[in-house]
Amino acid sequence: MKFLHKLFSSQLGNPRGFVGRLVGKILLSYGNRSASRWLLERMRNIPARNVLEMGYGPGETMLDYGSQHTEAAVFGVEVSKDMLQLAQAKAASRDLSDRVFPNLYDGELLPFSDHSFD
Repeated sequence: MKFLHKLFSSQLGNPRGFVGRLVGKILLSYGNRSASRWLLERMRNIPARNVLEMGYGPGETMLDYGSQHTEAAVFGVEVSKDMLQLAQAKAASRDLSDRVFPNLYDGELLPFSDHSFD
């Protein structure tokens, strides 16, 4: 049991491989749902054209925001290549690739110019 806890815990910061995809799809997608809903509810009436989410995981929050705010461009940065691929696939399946843009981030310099986001 301790081994499984350690295995899953190690995937939360940078999900990778089969276990990382499992963590992203199950734990992060559903486990963060209430926090995501809370945030989206508070942002509902805030007009924004360019939004940035850092550490988007499977991308549920930025995809939901992109669905609700069709005028906004939603960018995300994430260190996990597996979460990038998962978020890109979800954006494509929800027809949001034109306004939700997941990006890979190395943890150093953000790939955006200053003052890019509302």
